Amino acid sequence: MDDLYQFATPRQREYLDAVKQHGSYRSAAKALGVSHQVVMRTVNAVKHKAAKRGYAPDYDYTRPVPEGFAVKGVSTYYNEEGVPTGQWVKSVQDRDAQIQALIERIEKATESVKPLKPVKSPKEVDCDLLTIYPLGDPHLGMYAHSQEAGEDFDCDIARQDLVNVFGYLVGAAPKSEECIVLNVGDFFHADDPTNRTPQNKNQLDVDGRWHRVLEIGFYLVIDLISLALKKHKTVRFRSTPGNHDPKSTIPLTLFIRAWFKDEPRIIVEDSTKIHQYHAFGKSSLRIPRRFTSTTHSGSACSDSPTATRFASLTRWAH
Repeated sequence: MDDLYQFATPRQREYLDAVKQHGSYRSAAKALGVSHQVVMRTVNAVKHKAAKRGYAPDYDYTRPVPEGFAVKGVSTYYNEEGVPTGQWVKSVQDRDAQIQALIERIEKATESVKPLKPVKSPKEVDCDLLTIYPLGDPHLGMYAHSQEAGEDFDCDIARQDLVNVFGYLVGAAPKSEECIVLNVGDFFHADDPTNRTPQNKNQLDVDGRWHRVLEIGFYLVIDLISLALKKHKTVRFRSTPGNHDPKSTIPLTLFIRAWFKDEPRIIVEDSTKIHQYHAFGKSSLRIPRRFTSTTHSGSACSDSPTATRFASLTRWAH
């Protein structure tokens, strides 16, 4: 039990202390004022985290890898008596730890962003309507040459096209009280400076440096949200990762949140969830990451107790 402390949070350590002091989950639960299932799940969560790092003594895993890494495979050699005589541990960088570190760095960087001042809210709106502006696969940063692809495409063209069409849509949309600016995935063409798809490592044609594409994308979304603010009282921004940009949507969301943090009419939703939902009236809107989620109709409500309360379920997918 003592060796598990290095893998536990401060709150989890309190549960470990209680189990160690009182000798059982039920006694520890009584002392903590919670159910014994909560104590059991907490201890199991710590054990799971420890095993992910390579520590599970019941299975002869006794060589944990450093923080920020996860065990990819373990080979243990046993002698004729069944005693382990050697062990080979293979590790990889922990994706969850990478994403959390990325979020922390970006949040620190956005502390210096000067928020935009609130703008005047429209007077006449219809509270019975919800307007959705979907941004489907803009692939900002993609480069195409007309002599090869039949048409030119780059960051400047993508930006101008999106601003033009978004302005038209806002002008044509009803004056609903609330709207959602919905990025359904692949907002960015590339996820990092390697200019390859994250999963299959396919080479991508990209217009310029990655940080330039990110900057154009950040301010493009600001422009689109600002257009929506002129028409709607409440503007929500939702962004789901695509197969081209599973990580880039995180800095995008955090930058937009920092920019509009003084604007009470802007709600920036969490972009790290695999499945996202939005409730409006008696309907629930589901926005999954298509490249990691099933399309079975029954699964739409299984991971959200909120979604099951509604009469209709609409699915928007990348």
